[in-house]
Amino acid sequence: MSTLVIDTIQGKTTAGSVNVRGEGSNNTNLQQGLTKVWAGMASDATPEDSFNVSSGDDDGTGNYGLNFTTNMSNANYSSVNTAEFSHNGSSQNPRYTVTNSRTTSSVEIDGSYINSSAVFIFYDFGDIGVQINGDLA
Repeated sequence: MSTLVIDTIQGKTTAGSVNVRGEGSNNTNLQQGLTKVWAGMASDATPEDSFNVSSGDDDGTGNYGLNFTTNMSNANYSSVNTAEFSHNGSSQNPRYTVTNSRTTSSVEIDGSYINSSAVFIFYDFGDIGVQINGDLA
């Protein structure tokens, strides 16, 4: 068995580009495949654990924000959100998290459900998870 011990990986041709051989003859760009921001937040938007997050903000019931330590290069990144939901035994209303808006320095997330009258209601979840993939500035 071999062990590789290093502090930095840098592309030979382009410093910020390292290709990894995937299955068959496919290559994957290592930097493109890395998650750039992630956070697990409490219901008050406090990051309980995170990466590349400077702070969270609570903009009201069901409205959360994450501010990045290092900005993204543009606002066209992917934001994947999850929410913890403890079923109360009676309500079958679906719960949702959606990305409300994206800037290079932050993302805004909405938590909600649709009540039995088909009305959209903002809702504070117990925990929210956010993962951002894209290019850093």
